[in-house]
Amino acid sequence: MFGLWKSTSGDFYNLLETGELSDTEILIGEEPDTKIFKVHSLILKTRSKYFRTAFSNNWIKTENNTITLHKPNISAEVFDILIKANDFITIQQETLLEFLTEYNQRLNPMEIWDKLIEWSIGQYNELPKNTKEWTNNDMSIFGTLINPFITFIDFEKISLTNFCNNIKPFKDIFDKEFYVQMLEYYSFNEDSHSKFKLDIDSKIITPFHAFLIGNFIKLSNGIQNCTFEFQLLVRGSRDGFNVKNFHKNCDEKGPTITIANVKNSNEIVGGYNPLDWNPNFGTDFVSDEYFIFSLDKKDLEKFIFSKFVVENLGVYKNNGPDFGGNTSDLRLLEGDAKKGQCYKNSYEKLIRKVEGVFDIEDYEVFQVSTINHWEFDDEIEVEISEYNEYEYYDDPDYRGYLYDF
Repeated sequence: MFGLWKSTSGDFYNLLETGELSDTEILIGEEPDTKIFKVHSLILKTRSKYFRTAFSNNWIKTENNTITLHKPNISAEVFDILIKANDFITIQQETLLEFLTEYNQRLNPMEIWDKLIEWSIGQYNELPKNTKEWTNNDMSIFGTLINPFITFIDFEKISLTNFCNNIKPFKDIFDKEFYVQMLEYYSFNEDSHSKFKLDIDSKIITPFHAFLIGNFIKLSNGIQNCTFEFQLLVRGSRDGFNVKNFHKNCDEKGPTITIANVKNSNEIVGGYNPLDWNPNFGTDFVSDEYFIFSLDKKDLEKFIFSKFVVENLGVYKNNGPDFGGNTSDLRLLEGDAKKGQCYKNSYEKLIRKVEGVFDIEDYEVFQVSTINHWEFDDEIEVEISEYNEYEYYDDPDYRGYLYDF
């Protein structure tokens, strides 16, 4: 039905206004608030998958060569605006919400998204029509306008490439937890697995876990058009479980990911240090890119992502891997042993079910290297939405890799 919102020629619009040569009457609403719209079945069937379906089944009746259709579950006001393409951007928020409440499951979610951008620009004239020109303030305004509609968009029906190219540039408007849920879906979607995973030399995590951690880094630092390489620096079962060996192998290596598996469980814990572990580099720099996390060895969809709270200490460099102040949100190699501890101090969430000390089976630290991509893989082709007849071509200027989350 959103197809009616695409640009309509002046002749079609005039036919709609006058009802001339119409062969269809659509009764909208319920008594006493009803209205009859005289329209043209050929135009509706050509321009809307919804009406093509409606005219092909028992929804309709034909009498005296006139097709009649009754739609009691939509108001005359909403239908009048929707059927006139030029009025769309002036529609009131309440009216648009009413429509999406009723019809969102029948509509292409990518088209809903595009039309909401168009509507937002119409509602706030100072928003540039080219979204690439939007400032942070413009993005904030758009987020406020679109927020009531987010729950009506089925993002899981949006293709991976369309998500990367058309949704990801607006990631700052989403609630962080909601955006992490979207990452979770695209990270573990089976169609994604065949194309996108991150190779890693690990005895603890799989390439799919590494894939998710790569997305965590993207969520944390916001770098665009890049992928990551993880290079093993130290492994406890190979290099020992003492602080000295940790610093010997990991100092002056830049950003790192640390992981450890908790003994006698499927639990994996870890953290990201965007800076360096060398304690001689002076006092700890404040960064908002630190995060810690927990994963499940057997269930990819179970994870906790916890961002650093900027006012507190991100890492403590004089111990082994040590994230957070005081008793540490995550510390490994406690007492030069296969021990760890976890308390809630400097990060948003506790990453284990209970606070306290625990035993680890092994730990690994990886150097994180960022690879910028200014030319893109030929395998990522122009994609057409499969959910209705309208075509949505990916903008090559936004084309990116999956890690562009």
